Amino acid sequence: MVEGVALEGVNVVVRGAINPAILTPQWLLAQGIVGQADFDLQEVEVISREFVSFNLGWLNCTGTLDSMQFGTTDPDELMRVRDVAVRTLELLNHTPIATLGVNRYFHSTTESVAKFHAIGDTFAPKRLWEGVLALPGMRDVSIQAVRPDLYSGYVQVAVQPSAQIAGAVFVIQNDHYELTRVESQPTSRTDNWTFSSGSDATSDKNLVAIEILRDRFEDSLVRAEDVRQLVMSAGEL
Repeated sequence: MVEGVALEGVNVVVRGAINPAILTPQWLLAQGIVGQADFDLQEVEVISREFVSFNLGWLNCTGTLDSMQFGTTDPDELMRVRDVAVRTLELLNHTPIATLGVNRYFHSTTESVAKFHAIGDTFAPKRLWEGVLALPGMRDVSIQAVRPDLYSGYVQVAVQPSAQIAGAVFVIQNDHYELTRVESQPTSRTDNWTFSSGSDATSDKNLVAIEILRDRFEDSLVRAEDVRQLVMSAGEL
C-alpha cells in the first residue's frame, strides 16, 4: 500500500441562534457568495425551517437551529470555504453566535499493516493491558492544548483508525474559538487550565469570528498538516 492522503477536508462550524431556512442555494447565489456554475451543481438533501443540507459541487452546507457548517473535501477549495463562511457572517451580522470551529481532517493510508499498528502502539501502548485484555487496539486518542494566540478556546486533536478507508489513519484538528479575547494563555501544566464548556451567543461576536477566519485560518491549516505529519511518523519515532 502506498502511504499518502486518501481523503481530506475542512469544515467551518459556527454555533449560535441560527435561522437555517435562510441558508439555501438560491440565497447563496443571490448574495454572490457562489456563482451560477456552483449553483447549477446543487444536490439538495433537505431544506426546511429547522434543517438544511445540500451540496454545490465542491461545497457542502448544513444548518440547524443552533449551528451552520460549510465544508469541502476538495483540497484545492479550502480557502473558498473560508470565504463563504466570512461572507455569510458579514451578511448575517445580527445573528447571535457563540463559538467558531475550524475542523481540518485527513484519512491517511499507511505503507503496511505493521506501520498502521505502530502508530496505534505509539499513541496507546499495549503493555498496560497485557494479561487483562486480548489483542487490545487503539480506537481513539484525543489531545487538548491551549490556543497559540490570545483568543479563548482550545486546540483539540483526535487520532483514530479510519472508519471510511481500511488501513488508514484518521486525524482531525478542531481549532475551537469561544470568540472572546484573553490577556494570556497558560504556560505550564501547573497553571489552572479552565476550558469553558459553553459561551453566550451575541451578535457582536460575528466581527471576532470574521477576524479569526481572515487572520488565523491559514495558520490553522498549516498546524493541522504538521499534526498529520507528526502522527504518520509516530511509528518511526
